[in-house]
Amino acid sequence: MAKQKKTTKVGPQPAASASPQLGLASPSNKSQPEPSPAPLTEFAQFRVLPITVRPLSVSDEHLSSFSYHAKTTTTSRSVMHYLFIRAHESKKPEANLPNGRTLFVVNIPVDATERHFRRLFRRCGNIERVVLKDRHSGMQERVLETGAQAHIVFVEEAAVTKAMAMKSRKRVWSDELEEGNDAEGDAQEGESCTATSLPRPVGLAKWLKQHFASRPRLEDLQRAVDTSLVAFEDAEREARIAAEGRRNVPDEDGFVTVIRGRGRRNVNLDGQGASVTAARPEEIKKLKPKKKELVDFYRFQMRETKRNQLAELRRKFEEDKLRIASLKANRRFKPY
Repeated sequence: MAKQKKTTKVGPQPAASASPQLGLASPSNKSQPEPSPAPLTEFAQFRVLPITVRPLSVSDEHLSSFSYHAKTTTTSRSVMHYLFIRAHESKKPEANLPNGRTLFVVNIPVDATERHFRRLFRRCGNIERVVLKDRHSGMQERVLETGAQAHIVFVEEAAVTKAMAMKSRKRVWSDELEEGNDAEGDAQEGESCTATSLPRPVGLAKWLKQHFASRPRLEDLQRAVDTSLVAFEDAEREARIAAEGRRNVPDEDGFVTVIRGRGRRNVNLDGQGASVTAARPEEIKKLKPKKKELVDFYRFQMRETKRNQLAELRRKFEEDKLRIASLKANRRFKPY
């Protein structure tokens, strides 16, 4: 007899039980809690705050016809940028940068504005003001430089402590201020990759914006001129009505303010009493001077005046004779 081969059917094997000797743990039905975000890394008394910078748009125009132009974005994907933050401490007290309420930020991006910092630290507390180092007063445009620094002044000192205790999570560099209060979800999950941003125009987009802003359309200019003229006429009419309302109206002390009207005759608004009109300067010059008072009207006044004049002449003649005699005595008289 031929030997029959023994066949063994291989079926699904039962799951092996966990063995404490091998250190295997049985799977649990309960989901494991996600680990909490780690605190920020410390570096030379600074806390390293990573932020995600969206691709920077250079131009929205179609540049395929220009072979020497670069792509429409400087980077094809988001990049990670690192801010260095610490509490501001100064030996000399400064009024605009108080110790305890000021956060010092280094290595800020080139397009940093106050709106960016208000959005980035919106969960820490209310921001009083943001002081950028390279922002000069009176300049219309700030030069964009890398590695700049900023001071963020909060309203409360606890906000600086919250900023230093921030956790490592995804933060998008944007200047769009969000509405609502989702601090809890934002702190745990981080911001979405699709967070919108309003970057400042740079490159070709910036030059195009400046070009069109300096050369508005004729329709816009005409509309602006018409609006300005209407506003000016309204202001003139209101001022004229207010001046007419104050005419011939006594004030608290009982005095009446005299305002020259447009016509030669001024009508009293209340219809009672005489009206007062201020004279014009050219009318004052045309006024004839009043006649002088008559002198020596009577005959005896004329005789008295002549007698006084003769007496005055005799007195002066006698004084001159005495003066000439004294000069002759001193040999100083030179008639010619």
